[in-house]
Amino acid sequence: MAWQFPKMTRRSFLKNTSLGAVGATLYHPNWIQIAGPDKADPADHFAYSICNYCSSFCSLRITVSERKGKSRIMKLGGNPNSTLNGDKICARGQSGLRQVYSANRIKTPLIRVAGSKRGEMQFRAATWEEAWDYIAQKSKGIQPWEWTVYGGWSTCSFYVPHTICFTSAIQCPNLITSPTQNCVFDGHLGTNSMIGNFVVHGENIEDYENSDYILSIIGNACIGGVSTCRAVRFATAKEKGVKVVVLDPRASETAAKADEWYAVKPGTDLDFTLAMLREMMHHGWYEEDFLISHSNMPFLVRKNAHNAWELYLSAKKEPAVIDQHSGQVVFLPAFSNSNLQSNSGAAVKPQLRAPADFQHQGEKLVTVFDAQFLELEPYTTEWAAANTGIAADDIRKIAREFGTAKSPIVIPGWSGARYGNIQMLRRVQAMIQALKGGLDVPGGWIFGGEYRDEVRNMWAQKDNPKAPPLASLAGMPFVYWAANAAANPGSHDHGYPAWAAVHRDQTPKDSPDWAAFPFTTEVGLDSAIKGKLTWKGKPYLCKAILLNGTNPLRDAPEGFWEELLTHPNMDLVVVMDVMPADTVAYADVVLPELTYLERDEPAIYGNGVNPDNMLITRYQAVPPAYDNVILTDAFLKLTEILTGSPEPYYQSVENLMGIPAPRLKALTEENRAKGIKNPFTMALRQMDFEAKAKGLGITAQKLDAVLREKGIYPVAKAEELIANYGMPRKMALPTPSGRAEFYSNLYGQLREQFGLWDSPYFSVLATHIPADCRPGSKAPMADDEFYFTFGMVPVVSHCSPNNDFQPLVGISKFRGGIYTGLWVHAQRAAKLGLREGDKVLVTNLLTQQKAEAAIHVTRLVREDTVFLYSGYGDQNPALTHGMGMGTALNKITPNFIEPVSGGFRSQEFTVRLERA
Repeated sequence: MAWQFPKMTRRSFLKNTSLGAVGATLYHPNWIQIAGPDKADPADHFAYSICNYCSSFCSLRITVSERKGKSRIMKLGGNPNSTLNGDKICARGQSGLRQVYSANRIKTPLIRVAGSKRGEMQFRAATWEEAWDYIAQKSKGIQPWEWTVYGGWSTCSFYVPHTICFTSAIQCPNLITSPTQNCVFDGHLGTNSMIGNFVVHGENIEDYENSDYILSIIGNACIGGVSTCRAVRFATAKEKGVKVVVLDPRASETAAKADEWYAVKPGTDLDFTLAMLREMMHHGWYEEDFLISHSNMPFLVRKNAHNAWELYLSAKKEPAVIDQHSGQVVFLPAFSNSNLQSNSGAAVKPQLRAPADFQHQGEKLVTVFDAQFLELEPYTTEWAAANTGIAADDIRKIAREFGTAKSPIVIPGWSGARYGNIQMLRRVQAMIQALKGGLDVPGGWIFGGEYRDEVRNMWAQKDNPKAPPLASLAGMPFVYWAANAAANPGSHDHGYPAWAAVHRDQTPKDSPDWAAFPFTTEVGLDSAIKGKLTWKGKPYLCKAILLNGTNPLRDAPEGFWEELLTHPNMDLVVVMDVMPADTVAYADVVLPELTYLERDEPAIYGNGVNPDNMLITRYQAVPPAYDNVILTDAFLKLTEILTGSPEPYYQSVENLMGIPAPRLKALTEENRAKGIKNPFTMALRQMDFEAKAKGLGITAQKLDAVLREKGIYPVAKAEELIANYGMPRKMALPTPSGRAEFYSNLYGQLREQFGLWDSPYFSVLATHIPADCRPGSKAPMADDEFYFTFGMVPVVSHCSPNNDFQPLVGISKFRGGIYTGLWVHAQRAAKLGLREGDKVLVTNLLTQQKAEAAIHVTRLVREDTVFLYSGYGDQNPALTHGMGMGTALNKITPNFIEPVSGGFRSQEFTVRLERA
């Protein structure tokens, strides 16, 4: 049939954005008259910044007009000088100026009206003095370990070091960053265990332009999410004729551009990848030299007393291989990027496979390759076909095409929190990529220029015990350090570890609320607030929380945070944000943060997810519209309130980040004496400019001049970086061994630490972990029962109130049910007597959670599956444009976690539909 798509006219767009009848409320009429579309004005100029609406960190060029002594942002666009996104920018990025001029933004500090309850959104405007005094009075008697700091998107992207410095300064061991449980960490951890990075979407880049085969598995967010820089690269690849194959239960944005789309059964993606990995290993579709030289595939393993695979190590924990030349067992350095030299310095060439029945000193040994080969034996293409719904011949064809392609890419995927097996899925995907040697090579996965620089710096300082950790750690080593510091009672004077560690150690391992590696997640927070934890015989309570730029009410399962923030034990809730997200309603005091377009950034950064190494920063595009604060200055003031002095924060910045405290303090005081707003931030900025310029061999003034003129400072091209510092060919990966780890040291350590020898979740090799969406049921699904899936919409950021911005509201309303509705296949809808736009009650059959949704009838989804875009469903009436639009994802998703990192199994269930 011929698909008919509506055309968006100016009239329909203005109608949907509520601008047609009332005028363009963003601009004052005088501005429209002075700055007409055909009049160029010499007063117009550009400012440069960084987008704040996804993990791509796109470079921005901002058109600013100045009239009668006032500045106004007229347009946001991509920076044509940047090799990241060039002059391209998505709708979310373009709408960012609406945050500055939104009538709904938080303009002054707010204090909850006496007698009102959290959640009622009853606030009175207050001065900064009142707000700080309120926090000071309410925090009296609250101990440092009774605080929790929850840092959101900006914290996760730009302010992690300062957030850690702040928690260290106030001796708070409890830190959550970003919406990690339902966003990234659990899925990323599988990839991270293989190649050692931390934030896949920020450190690992798919070189689409130079690829000849792209395979997407739960990967739509990378391109159709939208990540502009990835979408641009993907479009270039399509122009060059790359083949694209997509596995997705629905015809996603990426599937719409694919050569082949396979509507895989939800939860069976791992089954497909295991069969694919088996095919590639059986047929020799791998780069043997890479595996021999730069992975732990040739390492020798044995079965231990638990009948589990473990590495065969020397007394010094060195791995062993069989030398091809001598046939003897040789030990290698425990940490290296190469297997071609023994621990004594002799030349070695390991065998990828051990001879049949090979023994050493009476023990039967095989290589990691052999062990993985054996583990994969049951996972045939026929087995996978029966589970996935994809024909065995198609699975074999995809494996063959990928395995024989010159430069194939499997999209690593972003969004985790799908099923309990998501970590294994992402790990197997990384194995498939590494099997072809496709790490840090053109047409494969390339590491970001900034991240590569951080890893280089880490290896250069690895033997320096005085190196400040936040300036000398990268990838997973940073995660290990942060997790260990939180769990260590000796990290703070009071001797309390993080409540997450206490909860883990006081909760049975077979509990549905137990996680071995609860890094920056909410696992255990409810126990801490409800008084279920003890430490050294005393109750361990969480009594106060600071939430910065985060919206957990729209991330975690509905009711979870509402209950915690209104619990009698919660004495103080402080929220810092720009827009009134749903979580703001539960605050006692609200601190208005400065928008990203009104501030100078306290640091210079790398150019986001760019293979090139470029430096960027934010320049204030327009003066602040209101007396709002930057996070770093808020941290300084809060440290003074909670400890009696700002000194601990200065000292933490020096100890953890390496920024000299005396000069930082002196510059801050100078700025304050001059009346400079956010004086601490501006002192940080000056010192970072000086440090970065010194490293480049130029003056801070020269660096500032180039950044102001171009928005970027180029340091090195990707080609040069890969040639000299490619990982792992030229430089070790930040894994425990320095190699690509097909045998996972991370999961091996967790398995051993907690004695979980029989749990597949802690498998050191690729294995099958079923996604059980219908626990205990083998019966056919009824006509009203469906698998549930979700995805990221191109115009709304995850959990962000930017869907209150009128242009994005207009796009969402114009797209109608496609964006805000629940996708139901036409045949199944007909069986249930449902039509486009009908309201249905969606019931989670695992937890009985219920939500109302309007259906979108389509044939672009599997018949047994429904699909919902995330990011909608805001319920705070202060969001006057976006409130109530669509269905909130977390009304349906359960508080049901996997036991490694505690990520939500937000698709591992089925739902029932009935007419509302």
